[in-house]
Amino acid sequence: MKDVKRVLICPLDWGIGHATRCVPVIKQLLHSGAEVIIAADQKPYHFLKNEFPNLEFVRFPGTKISYSISGSQVLKMLFSSFKILYGIYKEHSKLKKIIKDRKIDLVISDNRFGLWNSKVHSIFMTHQLNIQVPKNLGFLKTIVDKTNLYFINKYDRVWIPDLPGEENLSGQLSVSDKLNIPTKRIGILSRFSADNDIDRKPIECLAVLSGPEPQRTIFEEKLKEEILKCGLKAIIIQGLPDIRESVKKDNILYISHLDSETLKKYIHSAKVLICRPGYSSLMDLAVLGAKAIVVPTPGQTEQEYLAEHLHKKAIHLMQKQDNLDLELALENIVRFKGLHIQANEKLLTDELNEVLHLV
Repeated sequence: MKDVKRVLICPLDWGIGHATRCVPVIKQLLHSGAEVIIAADQKPYHFLKNEFPNLEFVRFPGTKISYSISGSQVLKMLFSSFKILYGIYKEHSKLKKIIKDRKIDLVISDNRFGLWNSKVHSIFMTHQLNIQVPKNLGFLKTIVDKTNLYFINKYDRVWIPDLPGEENLSGQLSVSDKLNIPTKRIGILSRFSADNDIDRKPIECLAVLSGPEPQRTIFEEKLKEEILKCGLKAIIIQGLPDIRESVKKDNILYISHLDSETLKKYIHSAKVLICRPGYSSLMDLAVLGAKAIVVPTPGQTEQEYLAEHLHKKAIHLMQKQDNLDLELALENIVRFKGLHIQANEKLLTDELNEVLHLV
């Protein structure tokens, strides 16, 4: 058994959410003495390269999928199913070469379905064991679940980035009784620490964008209209880590991307925060104790479920993108309390120590 384990970690490349929640996992691996190799592409590659410039990187392209302009993203995925399955086959084949060439001992996949291998221990990290489908497509639920779990069960274990018990953030998304492999909840994973130091002036309105195109751009345009209509001074973080620029136009400062430490300070300073209810974003908000106006990506059932789930609990205010009304949201946001969950690093630490001992 080698003293130093070489760990390959590979996030899904649809936006940067999967990459952000890999940050605490990478930090803990490094703290444990492991050598970390990051396999990523597009926005996750640039984001993680900014966060960990001294680590070893491998370009690992995924299947190129664009989101629908309107309608169900589940249906869009189904129409793209052959393309996705071929992508899984390609990444599975490419992994074999990486394991051999780079002498990998452990693979951690964040929602990349093709990264299991019989020669090394492989972990699938996800909060979606129970994928939501639109009510009008309920007849597809069985095939969606079976396909999802078929690939997950090829791994050696599953990590759920959430807390056990009623404190959990993901609700029914992370519940399934059809897994044949060990499942561990490893706690809330956020790139942020929970300290509350604020050393900048208050921001009247902060919008943090994320996710795939074309919906990222559509959301930005709608937000711009609403912000100008309300006469707010605002900052829009565009979620473009491969670009480095800031432009001020009218009352809005557009910043392509911020490093994690600076973004944390901006969020703490914001009087009003607007974002997508992507699961990684919600974990970040929970660790910081921030509340937000959350606008799900249209047709993205996971975000719609999470937004409705947290709206009913009076944690975050939900608005639909097609009916975005910032003035109304500003009136109602006072009724929402936000959520503060203490990050429990022990769950992740104990699990990592167990896995590293196994490999």
